[in-house]
Amino acid sequence: MKDYLSTLIYSCIIFCLALNSCEVDQAFPYNLNMPDQTIILSRNITDVAGITIDTSRTIWAINEKDPLIFSIDVLSKNTTNQITIANDSDYRGVTYLDGYVYVARNDGFLKRIAVAKNKAVKTYFNSSQSITDISGMDYDKEENRLLLVHKIRPDATAIDIYSFDLKKEKFRADIAISIPLKEVKNLMESVDVKDITFHPTALAVDPVTRQIYITLSNRYIIVAKSDGTLISIAPFPNTDNSVATGLCFSKNGDLIIAFQNDNDKAKIKTFLR
Repeated sequence: MKDYLSTLIYSCIIFCLALNSCEVDQAFPYNLNMPDQTIILSRNITDVAGITIDTSRTIWAINEKDPLIFSIDVLSKNTTNQITIANDSDYRGVTYLDGYVYVARNDGFLKRIAVAKNKAVKTYFNSSQSITDISGMDYDKEENRLLLVHKIRPDATAIDIYSFDLKKEKFRADIAISIPLKEVKNLMESVDVKDITFHPTALAVDPVTRQIYITLSNRYIIVAKSDGTLISIAPFPNTDNSVATGLCFSKNGDLIIAFQNDNDKAKIKTFLR
């Protein structure tokens, strides 16, 4: 009788886990196994550290170590423009807004570059020691701010997202959004929170739902509400050992992800809503 009850309880637990897993998969609105468009970048663009899209359906991207911002026409898939910026740091994020491209340095500083002919640059200095090791950035229209996510520290209990107030042109020292690692762990049985071997590599705000998407290296993409509540998680198909290094949305909510691979050309894939 005891063995029977143990078996029954175990079966119920497995059933509940499977049911929860199905609900998570169903909640993720894109099929990461089937991109609707793939753009293969030229060989000199290999170190993509962020992507963004403007109102004309042009994708802007930035290299991490090579100080180069480049634009790609979505229809022709050709590189149409290049902007060289100061080689003063590694870059980890890019956002297009109202004729400007904002780029985030890994130390938390921001640069705003006009995409017009003068290419005027304005730098915003970051005095907060909390906002360092930036790994992703995007525009939050509802709050008129840039959201910045940084790498997970060894003692972290959450994925913390900070903000830059665009009206005041100032970093905020407080945490804007926090996603508890415990919630992530509950959906990823293989993750040991005490010894995290992956980090956020990109962040984007869905303009339709205002949900936050964060890529976790080449393994997962998570979705959370604007208050940090985790909604869903989906694994990347490990077909060519590529790492997701850039993430953005079109205005109608199409998901665009940049992948790079040391042994192949970088790619930008679009997943229609």
